[in-house]
Amino acid sequence: MKPEESSQYKKIINAIKKAYVLNVAGFKKDEMCAATALFEGSRVDCERREIEMLRIAKKYGGMSGGAENGIKGYQLTYMIAYIRDFCLLNNVIAESFETSCPWSQVGPLCKNVRQAIFDAGAHHGQKREDMFVSFRVTQLYETGAAVYVYFSIKYDEIPMDKVVDIYEDVEHRSREACFQYGGSISHHHGVGKLRKRFMGKMVSPINNTFLEGIKVSIDPKNVFAANNTIYRDEAEKSKDIDHKS
Repeated sequence: MKPEESSQYKKIINAIKKAYVLNVAGFKKDEMCAATALFEGSRVDCERREIEMLRIAKKYGGMSGGAENGIKGYQLTYMIAYIRDFCLLNNVIAESFETSCPWSQVGPLCKNVRQAIFDAGAHHGQKREDMFVSFRVTQLYETGAAVYVYFSIKYDEIPMDKVVDIYEDVEHRSREACFQYGGSISHHHGVGKLRKRFMGKMVSPINNTFLEGIKVSIDPKNVFAANNTIYRDEAEKSKDIDHKS
């Protein structure tokens, strides 16, 4: 994902860095992970906190990757939308969704969601090498963390009329696995029509009654967020909300 390097000098430096990380520091390229840290405040305060963070990282076998890699990490955030278009042009459907869970469940959640996605793909005849699953912890709290799930499916051997159905089933099973390990329906992207099917697992019936009451009171003609978030049972979930006085 790095931009092409035109400087021969920097190419040599980068090769030396890579050799050091893999051959001297002993990192395994298929197991290592990176964290991007951003410090805000006065120069003195930022420098103090950076020193402390690197001290803790060193204690647990970590090392500094330098500011350049952090900057490129942020650039990747803005590239994701273009990557998805590129994937579609090459018969790969890709998506991400976010959840949050207690710290004790971050590891188990990632492990089991990963397996659930591969199992769902296998159920539809997908080869493991034609699928991709990855995770990113984005926000940290005292009690837990936000976890992004990224996955993709190569669909050049799938009939076009089946692609969306298979994708939705894979995503559905991955969310079910999230819930089994304390994951929430969302972290900050909200619920909406796509996720409201899971609301019955997340909140009590009285919550829906409460939401419907607010909806009828302030939006009786159902103009805003039409039929988002308010969960209906199996017999009603396909119907629009009936706003009767």
